[in-house]
Amino acid sequence: MRRPAGPYYCDCHWNSDITMSINDGGNNQPQSVWTFDRFKTGEHIGRSTQTIDQQTADRWHALYKSPHKEGGLPYGFVQLIVMRAYAEVVKPRPPSNIHAAYSCRLAALPSLAREIQASVDCAEKYLRGERKMVKFEVTVSDVETGNFLCIANLAICWSI
Repeated sequence: MRRPAGPYYCDCHWNSDITMSINDGGNNQPQSVWTFDRFKTGEHIGRSTQTIDQQTADRWHALYKSPHKEGGLPYGFVQLIVMRAYAEVVKPRPPSNIHAAYSCRLAALPSLAREIQASVDCAEKYLRGERKMVKFEVTVSDVETGNFLCIANLAICWSI
């Protein structure tokens, strides 16, 4: 069972004719699956609002032995926020996708117990040989201040 890293809210766009059964908490209702053809370059897909709580920070520290930054969280939390936003917004995903690349331009570290908003966009889709590649851009900011925290790019080899 997946445990969230703190409270979050996801605002997603759903529009597809293709459905598949996934484990959606026991309901197993068919839902639209994201296919390569469904992505549109430059299109906003959705948002995820997250709050990193003290318990999550403590678990992270116990696992990675990384000290909390003064007024913020360890660098790795940025990837946690980005990957959770991608996973929550771009779903359901087909099996067998491959995470091919990740890059992040960090402006500031997130703070504990602050609402963080991550906006997920389809930055690009293209073929690399016969591989279907989708590049996502995830922009993360502090909800209260509006301060930009980071922008990350994920390249995923899409299976269908």
